[in-house]
Amino acid sequence: ENKKLEMILIIFPFKAGFLYDKIKQLGDIKYNITTQCCLKTVLFKGDSLNKFHAANKGRKPEKILMFRDGVSEGQFLTVLARELLAMREACKELEEGYEPQITYIVVQKRHHTRFFPTDGNKYKNGNALAGTVVDQG
Repeated sequence: ENKKLEMILIIFPFKAGFLYDKIKQLGDIKYNITTQCCLKTVLFKGDSLNKFHAANKGRKPEKILMFRDGVSEGQFLTVLARELLAMREACKELEEGYEPQITYIVVQKRHHTRFFPTDGNKYKNGNALAGTVVDQG
């Protein structure tokens, strides 16, 4: 299916006006994609879903993709359970029985995993090229 990206939702853990302006410039103006930024404390109150619903003539998102940062390995299941439940509740507030597919991705920057390309696709210093995807070990 060739579906167009309909909305980008950015969740900030703190007020970040300067970032907000840059994101709105890229998303809304340059790429013509609805871009919504919100604070983490506001996300699960359904506010972002309501804004998307209103901006798209009453249509609800078919799929929701959540990127999450700042979660240690020991917190994965706890944070996933709490935030996924909160997102499901926000969906129910929008409309009873509304259960879109939700993909929850945790991004980790501080880890000790290293990848060593064996096929020559690497920088001079040996690091994997930017954009490299590792889907199996």
